Amino acid sequence: MAPPGSYTDLNSVQSVWHEGLLILMYHAIETPPLRHPWRGLYVEPTKLRAQLDELRGTGARFVSLTEWNRRRSREREIIVTFDDGFQNAFRNALPILQELAVPAINYIVAGEIGGANSWDHALGAQIRTLMSHGEILEWQRAGLEIGSHTLTHPRLTAIPPDQARREIFDSKKNSRGPLWPACSPFRLPLRRLEPCHPRSRR
Repeated sequence: MAPPGSYTDLNSVQSVWHEGLLILMYHAIETPPLRHPWRGLYVEPTKLRAQLDELRGTGARFVSLTEWNRRRSREREIIVTFDDGFQNAFRNALPILQELAVPAINYIVAGEIGGANSWDHALGAQIRTLMSHGEILEWQRAGLEIGSHTLTHPRLTAIPPDQARREIFDSKKNSRGPLWPACSPFRLPLRRLEPCHPRSRR
């Protein structure tokens, strides 16, 4: 369920989205817990299906990150992404993505595979299980992509630059396995928009 003022239907999107790429960013795919401080990061499976169906009805095309990077089209195209690698995304979103033939990428917290979202505990969020290595491989065998999302999901601007670089580059090393890409895409963990370390921009 989206927080007040967020996405409810496509009327506001269609008025401004005439060409180019639309990126959807999902997190947990399950019923939002009551009185949860990050309730807006939860999307019910039925809502996910409805959103994807509604977007497809606009005539836009769903593409993978790899495909879009090859072509960089100006046509209306959509990339579906998931952050953190929640197990509920594997269990609840994967069947929907397969049924609708929608490509997607899941950004994995590489140091917490098979663990939990411990970084959210101090913020009052409920702890949820993350995908195991086997589930990540099954995600890829379904034709979907993975990327890295740091080692431990820190706020990168709040840690020393050298530690931030390790969080980024070591997460990409840990993202390599039998079916993992040699060069994984990376997404920055953001709780809000904020500047990067000047030395980390390089």
